[in-house]
Amino acid sequence: MPHLWVERQGKRISTLDLFDGRFIVFTGKRGTKWCEVAAKTAANLGVALPTYRIGADGDLIDPENGWKTKIGMPDEGVILVRPDIIVAWRSSTIPANPEERFEEVFTHMLAINKQLV
Repeated sequence: MPHLWVERQGKRISTLDLFDGRFIVFTGKRGTKWCEVAAKTAANLGVALPTYRIGADGDLIDPENGWKTKIGMPDEGVILVRPDIIVAWRSSTIPANPEERFEEVFTHMLAINKQLV
């Protein structure tokens, strides 16, 4: 996952500071649907899955516009990052059935991660 300087609750932090050994979901400012889908999937699976919407009115403010310029993602894009800070999956669009797609990807990543432990 590329490092981005963002603001969270008025403090400047790196996106890398958010990692604590869990998968994390990052979305752009129009990625509210991805946040909802990730939360629902995590609840159904009984796992924690932090989600952060990056944008002017998001969880993380992006003063340098790095979401687009550094990461190359559109506002409705999503990135699922593994606990080792490697991007596991990304989508630049919201498909017709995002719930199904995200659950498929995330459960696959959980199974792989469990095998590596």
